[in-house]
Amino acid sequence: DYVKATKLEGADKVIQLLECCDEQLRKDLTRNAGGTLTGMTEEEVLGAIKTLAIREENTMVARVALHNMRQGRDEPVRAFGARLRGQASVCKFTQRCTGCEATVDYTEAMTKDVLCRGLEDNEIQLDLLGDKNQDMTLEQVLRFVEA
Repeated sequence: DYVKATKLEGADKVIQLLECCDEQLRKDLTRNAGGTLTGMTEEEVLGAIKTLAIREENTMVARVALHNMRQGRDEPVRAFGARLRGQASVCKFTQRCTGCEATVDYTEAMTKDVLCRGLEDNEIQLDLLGDKNQDMTLEQVLRFVEA
């Protein structure tokens, strides 16, 4: 850990943190803070950086991108599955249960559906859709396609 190795404390942490930012971000941070940032805590500066520098991805855009994904011609199904998982991870496929208030994550089910729909080989897709086991997990679908 850089902070421990350099034994930075207090304002020195903030100064080093600001030095990691590009010039435009540093200017924006200073402008928004109304002057110097060295009087702020590390947590306050990190919060300000996150507010200015990190744009939250639009969930609907991420979901549309996921649903439009297709397996490449020579792409192994595992690689396609990995791409799908990466995209699905930002889609926020969660829903609060109205009965018990638990949060239900249905990311795997959506990923499995998109994988089935996006397969390059129509014959494999038809075999998968015609299989008697329609309750396969994502891993089982991947193994079925690989077989």
